[in-house]
Amino acid sequence: MRLDIVVPSWARAIVSDLTDMHRSPHPVDASTIRRFSIELPDDVYFEYAFLDDGGRVRADPAREERGENPWYPAVSAVRGPDHAHHPLSDPPPSARPGEATRYRIDSAAWGAPRRVIVHTPAGASGPASGPLPLTLFHDGVAFLRVARTPDLFDALRAAGEVDDALLVFVEPDDREREYAFDERHARFVLDELLPFVRERHDVSDETIVAGVSLGALAAAQVALASDGAVATVLTQSGAFLGSPDDPRFHGVDHAWLPGELARRDLRGLRWASEVGTIEWLTDVNREVHEVLEVRAGEHRYAERAAGHNWRSWRDGLPDLLRFALRQDRALRAGPHETPR
Repeated sequence: MRLDIVVPSWARAIVSDLTDMHRSPHPVDASTIRRFSIELPDDVYFEYAFLDDGGRVRADPAREERGENPWYPAVSAVRGPDHAHHPLSDPPPSARPGEATRYRIDSAAWGAPRRVIVHTPAGASGPASGPLPLTLFHDGVAFLRVARTPDLFDALRAAGEVDDALLVFVEPDDREREYAFDERHARFVLDELLPFVRERHDVSDETIVAGVSLGALAAAQVALASDGAVATVLTQSGAFLGSPDDPRFHGVDHAWLPGELARRDLRGLRWASEVGTIEWLTDVNREVHEVLEVRAGEHRYAERAAGHNWRSWRDGLPDLLRFALRQDRALRAGPHETPR
């Protein structure tokens, strides 16, 4: 499809899923170039906007459809003629809502409290149900409010497509600092958060970690630091650029994670990943996929004609949860450490 864009007179830059919105704006000037066109796949879902003189993100006044972006509410959405959202990306409200328990953990790793919400599915607690796998979601508030993960999980559970699980949603204080190669985050999760939850809920030894963008990088780092305690990793549009010495995830070409994964024994790890083909992280996610295809015990990878946005991640989440919690999954024990 061809996207025709008319530059508003007030616009000073265009931003999109390709630029990580405001982080790499492309200058525009209506007095020089009034209109231009972009070729996109027919099944695309993509979000973009303009910046005005004050640096404010504003939607394209010529497009009616708006994006569903919690970080950038005023963005325009482009939906190709062949695009269809996943039927469970807007899950029905659960007929039997589970129980949400809110906790505050005083973290020694961070020297400050962290908020955690634990969701127990209805009927999935007590002696009859047995210990539950623990699934941890980074950027927990977005997974709760935007993706409506408990409702999605209940829909999959009602259809018999996933096993019961305890859903744990954790929220950072400063996600760019905490999720980008800060070893304190893995210490917090492994030494504080998981033991805290295990003391209060009946969970099995199976741990699943999930995240989008920088949250995906955080999930990967937790798994690598876990000495085999993490069984499954779920990542969407992983911000896998940068390194511990240079944690920038935009405007750089180097990536520490693919090489680190290649050095590890990952035979005990299951990993499902996906990325859009219209974002700046496509290439590095392909690199990670190529390593995991060889090194991981089980790996599922998908690409979609989409950008770096929550609408697209919601489309991919049902299949990732099916992978993580399908009833015939084979759990393999083994360290995720460097071979000697």
